[in-house]
Amino acid sequence: METSILIRAMIESFKKAGFDAKFCPIDADYVKSNIASFAPDVCIIYMNGYSDSYTQCFKSIKDYIEKFSINIYLYLIGTETEFTTAFKNVEREMFHEIFMRPVNVNDIIRQINLIGSDYIYNEQNLSQTAEMERQDWKKILVVDDDTVYLRSISHWLSKEFNVYMVSSGSDAVGFLKNHSVDLILLDYEMPVLSGLDVLQLLRNEPATSEIPVIFLTGKDDKKTVMEVIAAKPDSYMLKTIPPVVLIQNVRDFFAREKRKPEE
Repeated sequence: METSILIRAMIESFKKAGFDAKFCPIDADYVKSNIASFAPDVCIIYMNGYSDSYTQCFKSIKDYIEKFSINIYLYLIGTETEFTTAFKNVEREMFHEIFMRPVNVNDIIRQINLIGSDYIYNEQNLSQTAEMERQDWKKILVVDDDTVYLRSISHWLSKEFNVYMVSSGSDAVGFLKNHSVDLILLDYEMPVLSGLDVLQLLRNEPATSEIPVIFLTGKDDKKTVMEVIAAKPDSYMLKTIPPVVLIQNVRDFFAREKRKPEE
């Protein structure tokens, strides 16, 4: 009973974060019958006492992935004992992430938000990250607490840029301590650390002071626009502009940056 309550609460949290979350029982036949119609991008298996039913479900998911040559990010939740038993029956490499119970659902949401069309940032697997990057593409860090918009903008840009995503100002600062990017698209209105706070922190650090920053704002009133301009970012864009315009603006920005040494 307690487990079902926890799972329902997790599903509600995923929905509030903008995901289309569905529940699937640990039943191999049910998985076989419904996984194609669900067509999930992420599959989260919550273990509660290991049994052969989990092994059969893992096999059904693996067979589906291999049959249709698709990519599904598999996350596993459980205890150390359950993981040990599970990995005797399935390969550990099958799972992109494992989360120890009790799990903070926000940690899972944050990890899902880091999934781009062609890239997933994983601090514990940088060697794989390097292989997944296009070395000839510019690197863009998108910072926005609106997870729906974050995933949308990543989808728009990831067809021609390496896109990294974080959902808070503190995560952006932490990310940039270990990684370099060519451009930051930074939400101006965020809780705790606002876009303005993040910009000031970056400008005060020698390692990040020269990284171009474009503010993203959902407000187009005169007061907000003047505040954004006064902060002296490299540019700003309204979130309401069409995707094709946003993409072209980013292209134009890099084109201008490329011409600077010649000017």
